[in-house]
Amino acid sequence: MQQVQLKSVATDFPNPERGFYRYAADPSKLDGGSLAQFFSQGHRLVYTPADLSAYRQSDLPASYLNDLEKGFALLRQNGLKAILRFAYNYPSGETGYESAQDAPLSIVQRHLTQLKPILARNADVIAVLQGGFIGAWGEWHTSSNGLTAPAAKMAVRDALLGAVPSSRQVQFRYPGDVKAWYPQPATVAELLADSAKGRSGTHNDCLLASPDDVGTYFAQTPAESTALRNYAQTATQVISHGGETCKPP
Repeated sequence: MQQVQLKSVATDFPNPERGFYRYAADPSKLDGGSLAQFFSQGHRLVYTPADLSAYRQSDLPASYLNDLEKGFALLRQNGLKAILRFAYNYPSGETGYESAQDAPLSIVQRHLTQLKPILARNADVIAVLQGGFIGAWGEWHTSSNGLTAPAAKMAVRDALLGAVPSSRQVQFRYPGDVKAWYPQPATVAELLADSAKGRSGTHNDCLLASPDDVGTYFAQTPAESTALRNYAQTATQVISHGGETCKPP
C-alpha cells in the first residue's frame, strides 16, 4: 500500500465532462483543427448535433457510420467529449418547427440498433447522449409521426437506454416525462447501480427564457409546476443535467 499526500491548489483547470460546451459540427463532419482550438481555450465538452434528415425512411449507410467513427476518433485525439444528439430535422427560425419531419418509430429503433456498437466502442468520448430523434430539433415536441404519445416516448426511451453503454446517461428534454416514468427522483444507489432510472438525466433547452422555460416546466396549475420544479431540483443532484437557453417564440 502506498500513501499519498494531497495538497489543495487554487489553480483553475478544466474538468472532463463539466463546464460550458462549444458548439461543434455534426459528429460525422468534425474538424480536428477546430477541436484542437476548443481544447486550447480550456473547453472539454462539445455539443455535436447529428443530422439524420436524409435517412428518415432508410437505414443509416455504412459511409455515414464510418464517418461517425472518424469523428469520435478526432474527439479522442483532441481530448474532448461529446454531448451527442441525433435528430431528423434542425429547422431554422422560431416557426419552422411546425412543419418539421421526424421518422417512424420503427426507423428510430432500427437506427439505434445500428448505432449501438459505435456508441459502445466510443463511450470514452461521449459525455452524454441527449434523447433526440423525436420532433423538431429532437426536442420531443411536434412529432410528425406521433412519437410524442406516451407509449411511443417510452419505446424510444427504452431503445436509447438500450443502445448506450450502461456507463453513460441519456438526457431527456422534459422533466415531466422523467417524473411520469419515475415518480420518485433517482437516488445515488440507483445511479451507482446503472439502473434505467439512475441513467435518465435531463436537458433544458430554454433555460430562463420564460416563466416556465418555454414549456419545460409547463403544468395545468401553479402547484403542479412547483412540484415539477421541486422534482427536477432534487433529481439533478443525482442525474446529469445540461442544456442551453433559447429565444421565446
